[in-house]
Formats: sequence, C-alpha cells, structure tokens
Amino acid sequence: MTAVREELELKARVDDPEALRQAIVGAGAALVYRGAMMDRRFDRRGRLEERDEVVRLRVYHPSDRSAEWGVLGWKGPVRRKGEYRAREEWESRVDDPKATLVVLRRLGYKIVLRIDRAVEQYRLGEATLRLEWFPAMDVLLEVEGAPEEIERAIAAIEHVPIKGKMNGAVGNYNAHAVAYPKFDWQRFCRRFVEGLGLDFNPYTTQIEPHDSLAELFDAYARANTVLLDLDRDLWGYVSLGYFRQRPKKGEVGSSTMPHKVNPIDFENSEGNIGIANALLRHLADKLPVSRWQRDLSDSTALRNAGIALGHTLLAYSSCLRGLGKLEADPHRLAQDLDANWEVLTEAVQQVMRRHGVPEAYDKLKALSRGKRLDRKTLAAFIRRLPLPAEAKQRLLALTPAAYTGFAATLAKSV
Repeated sequence: MTAVREELELKARVDDPEALRQAIVGAGAALVYRGAMMDRRFDRRGRLEERDEVVRLRVYHPSDRSAEWGVLGWKGPVRRKGEYRAREEWESRVDDPKATLVVLRRLGYKIVLRIDRAVEQYRLGEATLRLEWFPAMDVLLEVEGAPEEIERAIAAIEHVPIKGKMNGAVGNYNAHAVAYPKFDWQRFCRRFVEGLGLDFNPYTTQIEPHDSLAELFDAYARANTVLLDLDRDLWGYVSLGYFRQRPKKGEVGSSTMPHKVNPIDFENSEGNIGIANALLRHLADKLPVSRWQRDLSDSTALRNAGIALGHTLLAYSSCLRGLGKLEADPHRLAQDLDANWEVLTEAVQQVMRRHGVPEAYDKLKALSRGKRLDRKTLAAFIRRLPLPAEAKQRLLALTPAAYTGFAATLAKSV
C-alpha cells in the first residue's frame, strides 16, 4: 500500500488517559491498533535536516504478538496551515522492516533519532487518533486528518455533557403524579431538558448532582495550571534577559522607573489564574457533595462560576498579549552558555563510562562541584583521560551552545 497525502496534525498532552480512552470510544471511534511503535529517522550527512525533510521507518509490534510490519515514509518541510502543522507525506507499507533498514544503511543513511512508545490507534470518521505512552514522559494524543475531521474528532472527545433535571423537589415526580396522574411526565421532562441543549438526568435528589460541572471546572483548572507554569517560566526568562519585551507606546512599564519594561502581562495572567483556580477547584470539590436532600448550598457556589471563567479568559488574554511582545536576545543566551562549561560534565562522564574509565562521576565531581569551569580547565581534564583519540576529539569539540542533542529535531516534530 502506497499513500500520498498532505499531513495535518495536532498534538496535546493527556492528563487522564483512561478518561480520554473512554471518551474516544464513546464518540464511536474504532480501535485499529494496540502495541509498540518504534520510529527510526534517517539522514545522510545532515542534508535532510537542512531541507527540513524527514525519512522515517516506523515499525509496529502488535500487543497480540502477531507479525510485525513497517511503514517507510518521507515528509516534506513543515509549514503552517491555520492552526495546524502541514507537510507533504509519502508512505509505503513494508512487510520486512529489517530488510528495509539494511537497504537504507547501504544507501548511506544513518539513524539520527530513535523514538519508541506504546500506542493505541483509533479511527473516528476520516480522522486518526493515537494515544502515545513514552518512557518517563507525558502521555500524548495525536490527531491527524483533514481540518474538518480533526475539529470533529476533538469536539467529540472533549465533550463534557452538562446535565439537567426536571423531576420535582426530591427527584420522584411526586407532585407531578398527583396533579396529572395520567400524563407521561418522564417523557415530557426528558424532551424539555434535552430541548435546552442539556443531557437529561432522570436520577436526582433535590438537586442535580453536578458531577458533569465538577468535571468541567476541574478540566479548566488543569489547563490553567499549564498556563501558570508558562507564565512563571517566561517571567523568569525576561528577568534573566533571555527575552526582551518590545515597548508599547503609551504603556507604563514601571510606576517609578520610566526606563523599565516589566513583564506585566505574565504577572497579570498569573494573578488571574490564581483567582480563577481557587474558585474552580472549590467548585469542583463542592458541587458533587450534598447533605441528604436538603442541601441547597450549591446555588451560592454556582453564582461564582462566571467569575471563575472570566478570570480564566483574562489570564489567557494577558499571556497572549505578553507573548506578542517577546523577542529573544541571542547575545545574552550565548553569553550565559559560554559562562557555564560545567554543563558538559554530563557528556564527559558518559563517554568515560563507555570506555571503562573508573569513577567517572567522582572525578568530575572533584573537578566541578561548587565551581565555575572554563573551556581551558575542562579541555586539560579531557586531554589527561585514558580515552581513544577520536573520543577525546569529540569531547574537545563540544561547546555548551552546541550541546543540544536532538533538540532541534524534536522541536520541529511538536
């Protein structure tokens, strides 16, 4: 099977994989694969990376121990298409992945990135949804398909039903049945509630239990916490000088120091998240709890739902405004990297271990603990090590700025 298409995808972190799995299945998705998925990306002298192209062999190992198979693919440069990452993609199934690997190596391609994870892949309409469990990382959801299919799939899996009741004071239609005993109250009340766009809950006490609202408010709070982490990190990076903020005409940067451009947007966002999450967490904890059938304290609490969501909206708006002002300061970043050669001690000790040099950690600890290393001191240490010449040359060529592993490739795959 050979396929050519334009790949559109969205990715998101998953906090509760089991709940998401249930939502995916509940939306009508069909499980098409469960097992291990191993990606091997190839390059030849860095030429593909220069062109932002990808050659990948993806190998599937089904959990039922049936025969493995692979998919060999090429991807073109990434471009944006609205909210989506888009790139041209050609793929072909291969029944013998090991033979394909040998062919690629004979052609001069080398593996530059390995990504292994357990996956569950579903089909929902024309969209593909894949849950991915990475070792020691967050669980991710990837959705691929045409824009309208992606939107339809996301809408289905993120739908949190809001329920309503219309079954009398204590949920049993007591007064309804006495006033009009022959009327079909259950059918009428269901149609009325569903006509309001709500899910009908036929089993309640004096109040609707609010489990769905609690779930929704908790989901908002979790999303807000992610934004809070971003706000604090960006505030710190601005303070360190890694980012500059473009000044806005007429804006007051500081009440007493006119030259300053404070990160006020991220501060405003953080403050609004604090208020929003305090209310959202309280609502999520409070609403499912009721004293027998006489507790109406939910009504007081629910009056604050709009306030919580209003502060949430302000938080996102402030953060977006702040992001629009940021400019990276390459000189400041390079300066900080060049002042911290000790970060390379990680690489040095790993190469020492590879070649059997004893007490690698302790030797680097004696050299660097609580100290600032410069290039000259670290180079002298490396030259004294009983390592092969090739290994020494690789270590001596390292710099803090170049010690980034697969960061560039991984960033492009997000």
